[in-house]
Amino acid sequence: MKNTLICTVGTSLKSHLEKAGYVDNAITAAHWLKSQDPTERQCGAEVNSNTSILQHGFLDDKYALHLLVSDTDAGRYIGKVLNLYYKDQFKVVEVYPIEGLHDQDFKSFKNRGLRNLVKRVAEIIKQTQNRGYEAVINATGGFKAQISFVGLIGQTLGTPVYYMFEKFAEVIEMPPMPVSFDFSLWLEHFELLEKLSNEFLSENDPLIQKADPKLYPLWDIEDGEVIFSAMGDLFHEGFKHRFNREGRNLLPPDSGKNPSEKKIRYEDNNAGKHRGLANYLKKIIEVPYVTGISTFYYNKDLPEKNKFRSPSGETDRVEGCYSDGKATTKFWVLLTSNSVNEVRAAVVDLTERLKRF
Repeated sequence: MKNTLICTVGTSLKSHLEKAGYVDNAITAAHWLKSQDPTERQCGAEVNSNTSILQHGFLDDKYALHLLVSDTDAGRYIGKVLNLYYKDQFKVVEVYPIEGLHDQDFKSFKNRGLRNLVKRVAEIIKQTQNRGYEAVINATGGFKAQISFVGLIGQTLGTPVYYMFEKFAEVIEMPPMPVSFDFSLWLEHFELLEKLSNEFLSENDPLIQKADPKLYPLWDIEDGEVIFSAMGDLFHEGFKHRFNREGRNLLPPDSGKNPSEKKIRYEDNNAGKHRGLANYLKKIIEVPYVTGISTFYYNKDLPEKNKFRSPSGETDRVEGCYSDGKATTKFWVLLTSNSVNEVRAAVVDLTERLKRF
């Protein structure tokens, strides 16, 4: 059941509020807006298009409305007005100013605004699906680049996207994308893409140097640093979403063992010296396709990031890294796998599972 509406928001409504004399107070502006016919143009593109979506039954239940506004004073103000306007129509109304999404700095718009937009939309869709429901997207309001990109986000994530052209009285559903991304390419380069989604890398980083040239359009290089583009985030978030739905079939088979039957071996026989390690490994040993864990490295003075990687040439194990921000332990996660693709799928699955720990 579709019960969540994601709506991009522009600032054209502000000019209508100014004409009506309600631009200084969000409460009175919302009251005025409620007194109008929601299909009339003075209510703005967002209200017009949302009304059409609801009237045509594209949303089965009005549970949550997520308003994505620009990183501007006008954007935040319109967000307040629409929040008040819709609070009686939806059980939950959230307003998200998207950092960097403004027209004052092209570089910020491209490198921060659009990327933050991708992450926010993907997060809302994932949270909605975790509750057992689906979302729809209204991509009518906002910057033209934002509108087109949100449309692409929805199509990549398999979420219906609606748009209302200026001269039309009804929304239309955007057609599906004519092309699809390469799933096997994403699996092969998951470690690189996951790092780029969270940090900048040097153009001399070994992962960059070994990357398939097909991935080059997903990032920009500035002053020797590799920076994920919005398209890169879309590629990565889209496939994480797809893996969450379909990728379980790629994982190694179940070991058939209870967690209590599996062994965790410490190379120094000291399970307690690294704070939090024992509980972290206990979570991993509970994963069905894991058969055992063996640590092989410890450094009490090396802070690292928790991560998993597929070691070259290995088809029965994944390398893991745990850090409490001070010390680092590396370990092998032994699998029931005997193929490279199953190991790569396990890296993705373990990364996503242990993010919640």
